[in-house]
Amino acid sequence: RKYFVKFNVDGLLRGDYASRMNGYAVARQNGWMSANDIRELEDMNRIPAELGGDLYLVNGNMSKLADAGAFAGKKMNKSQKPRPVRRFWNWIQNDDGSRTLYIDGPIAEESWLGDEVTPKQFKSELLSGEGDITIWINSPGGDIFAANQIYNMLMDYKGKVTVKIDGIAASAASVIAMAGGDVFMSPVSMMMIHNPMTIAIGDTEEMEKAIAMLEEIKESIINAYELKTGLSRAKISHLMDAESWFNARKAVELGFADGILFMEDESSPSEFEISEGMIFSRQAVTNSILQKLTYKEKPKGTPVESL
Repeated sequence: RKYFVKFNVDGLLRGDYASRMNGYAVARQNGWMSANDIRELEDMNRIPAELGGDLYLVNGNMSKLADAGAFAGKKMNKSQKPRPVRRFWNWIQNDDGSRTLYIDGPIAEESWLGDEVTPKQFKSELLSGEGDITIWINSPGGDIFAANQIYNMLMDYKGKVTVKIDGIAASAASVIAMAGGDVFMSPVSMMMIHNPMTIAIGDTEEMEKAIAMLEEIKESIINAYELKTGLSRAKISHLMDAESWFNARKAVELGFADGILFMEDESSPSEFEISEGMIFSRQAVTNSILQKLTYKEKPKGTPVESL
C-alpha cells in the first residue's frame, strides 16, 4: 500500500479570512451565491433548504424587494407563520392555586436576544397569575443575557419564589437559581459556576473589547452570587476562575443553596454533615496533574542503607 500527500489547491488559494468574507458578501448580496454555497467552501454544515439555505437573494437597491424572492420559484404566503421557537420553560397550574415552572435544557438555545417575542412571552406568562411559584431547574446553562433577564423578572415578582434543582444548574442556569428566596437541591444534583465565554473575530482591538465585555459580564454575575451567598467578591471570582462544581452539601455550605431536598424538613444539614461537602475544581485538578509531572531531582550522595 502506498501513501501520498495531496494539496488542496483551492484551500491554499482562497485567501485570508477577511478577504474571503468580503468576497462572499459581494456574491451573496448580488445573487450568485447562496448561504450553502458559502458554507460548503468554508467546510461548514449546510442549512436545510426549508430554512432558506439554498435561496439566492438580490440586493434591495438593485431590484424591487417584492421581486427578490422570485428566484426561489415561490412567493411567501402571508398566512405562513414562522417556525416556533423551542421553549425551555413550561408552566403548570397546581390545584392549590400555586404554580410550578419547569426549566429544562439549554436556556434560549435558539432565540432570545433579537426576538422580543420570547422574553415578552415569558414575562406575560409569569405575570398571568398570582401567588407563590416553585421553579424546578435542570439545565446546563446557555445565554447569560436571557438568564439575567429571567433572574430580574423573578426577583421583581411579588409572590414567593422557591427554586428546586433536581438535576443540574450550571453556568447561566445557576444565575436563575439565585432568584429563589429558598433554594433546595436534590442530594444527587449539581451546581456549576464559571467565567462567561464568547467567540470573537477580529484584530487586537476587537479582542480587547471582547475581553472587557466578558469582565463586565462576570462582575454582573458576581452581583447575583454575592447577593445570595454573602461571600466576598474575591472568593466568588476565584470559584468562577476554577470552574467549580458543587454537590448539594457544598452548595449549602457556601450559601448557593439553603437546603437539601427529601430530608425530613428540607432544612440545612448540621455542621457535621456540611463538613462532608465536596467541591470539584477543574483548575485544582489541572494543577495537581502538573505538579505530579514536575521533574524532581534525585538527591545526591550515597543512600544511608548502602553505607
